[in-house]
Amino acid sequence: MATESYITVYTNRDFNGNPVNLAAGTYRLGQLLDKGVINDSISSIKIPPGYTVCVWEHNFSGKTATFNTDTPYVGDEYDHVISSMTVEYDAKAAMEVTALLSVMKFNGASSLITTPKTLANGLSSFTLEVWVKPFSLKDGVFFHQETVVEFSIRNSKLFYWVLPSDIVAGSVDAPVTVQEWHHVALVGDSTNTRIYLDGKLVKTVGITFQKTYASSSSPFVIGAGSWSGRNDLFFDGEMTEARVWNVARSQADIQASMSQRLSGKEPNLIAYYPLNEINLDESNTPSALDMAGGNHCTAKNVVKVYDVTVPLKKST
Repeated sequence: MATESYITVYTNRDFNGNPVNLAAGTYRLGQLLDKGVINDSISSIKIPPGYTVCVWEHNFSGKTATFNTDTPYVGDEYDHVISSMTVEYDAKAAMEVTALLSVMKFNGASSLITTPKTLANGLSSFTLEVWVKPFSLKDGVFFHQETVVEFSIRNSKLFYWVLPSDIVAGSVDAPVTVQEWHHVALVGDSTNTRIYLDGKLVKTVGITFQKTYASSSSPFVIGAGSWSGRNDLFFDGEMTEARVWNVARSQADIQASMSQRLSGKEPNLIAYYPLNEINLDESNTPSALDMAGGNHCTAKNVVKVYDVTVPLKKST
């Protein structure tokens, strides 16, 4: 995603009113007036990644404040009193923030990400986890491998389907709200299937277990289901941080890493799709990289977007 080469100041809250774009630089009152900024008129500021804005009440004197993210309201103390400012840009910081807050948008009609091979075959335990921001509660799949596993939204609720010996499937009576980020995790071992929402256990289901969960020759799909080669139940919303583990992670494990980007080198992580970048493979096909197992995916009708609301931080 290209970063804007300027900040934008507005005369009203919530990025309304007369917009004026300002590149990196130093702006005394006279210079702001030359750009079309009326004295003591700024109420909100759009600030792209990598930019830092320092404001002053007078010509670099009086009250001062610093902002480095979109600011829908500068606050009562600075509303309509700003007379000078500096705008600084850090390219490295811009790249880091953009990578951190970039996510994948699925259109709910044709978007999906397909792995080149199966991922969930014959596991004795597993964890699937991902951050999702549904735009609606229409039926839509997070993860699917035919006759092995489904983790999705159905009938406006979280839904799970696994096959340890007999089919284990059902809904979860836990609130999933639209236009908000939620971390969802499906965990299976030889005793139980567990579902976590935002790091909290919301359902436990006892299972009958043989040696492993089921296997199939079907691909592992993110953002849609795949039945007999036909894709359906396309997810409507944004996703990031899709992870497949070959262990049943505990609640403490999930909580410890759910809010940060991973390195891809974590033990027992067999597939890791940050879903913050679309790459082109050798045949110029859009792909999503697997940073753990190298099982890079084909990305169809998926768009990378920048979302400042995603609750992630850099890996430590």
